[in-house]
Amino acid sequence: MSTSPFDTLLARPEQTLREHLLNVATLAQRFAQRFGCGDWARAEGLLHDIGKASDKFQRYIREVEKKPNAIATAAITPPPAHIYVNF
Repeated sequence: MSTSPFDTLLARPEQTLREHLLNVATLAQRFAQRFGCGDWARAEGLLHDIGKASDKFQRYIREVEKKPNAIATAAITPPPAHIYVNF
């Protein structure tokens, strides 16, 4: 298997961004194939959390990873919106 920059990025403390995006893309594709939109759904699944590749989000999630009990908190508390998008 080839390596990708997404192999070192995190979607959450215990899952790489690559793994997360591929899992979501596969599930979305399976669901949407029923009504002829599997390819579109796969593309959307691959892109839906691309903002998590930002430096700001990666710093945030790596800080969460270091703190006890923070993993559970991160799972239910989204980071501030400015973590994803900076205009």
